[in-house]
Amino acid sequence: KRFKELLTESFEDYEIQREPMTTVDVVDIFGDVDLIDKYSKSVAYYIDKTKFFPDKRDFQYAGIDNERKFITKVMITSTSVFAFMFLLNLVSGDVLGGITQGLMFSLMTFLAGVYYPKLKLLFFRGEIKLQVLFTMLYIIATIRSGMSLQEAIEGVARNKEFGIPSMEFRTILRDINIGGFSFQEAIERAIERTKIPLMETLYQQLLIALNKGNV
Repeated sequence: KRFKELLTESFEDYEIQREPMTTVDVVDIFGDVDLIDKYSKSVAYYIDKTKFFPDKRDFQYAGIDNERKFITKVMITSTSVFAFMFLLNLVSGDVLGGITQGLMFSLMTFLAGVYYPKLKLLFFRGEIKLQVLFTMLYIIATIRSGMSLQEAIEGVARNKEFGIPSMEFRTILRDINIGGFSFQEAIERAIERTKIPLMETLYQQLLIALNKGNV
């Protein structure tokens, strides 16, 4: 019994030091390579400036803050797909088939990654509608409680759970606080900038309410 007590005390006094688990991002490894970093910047710039590719706004809608880092991941993934397909065919002695299939699947992977923001907007329209609907209900409830429209927008901007409206409203507040625009001018700029039809409708209603002086 005494031995058991001593054993228990020794385990209680002994503190196990656990090192925190660290996760390594593949971009943190390859992103520092000058060649990859150079090409990822060039590709990201080209994609952003080409009309039929997603622009910076599309990437923001998809929840991607760092466009260049995302493009770097896509490039590394597509390169890995090429290497895999090439080696797979090389085992069977089909070098030409390995190059052909590698290029084909690598290009498909790259394009799927690049167009991901547009695809997300296309396939998640229902989710966006819910986000805008909840935003409208929140604004109405907030104004009825005695707060101003700008305060309601600030509340949405602070809460990222609102999704796209939260991101759009942060841009409006940036125009007001940093750009020096009036509240109405900031909303008018948001109408020109947004790519979401429902958000444009919401902004139009906000302008009408501002002009009537109801908020």
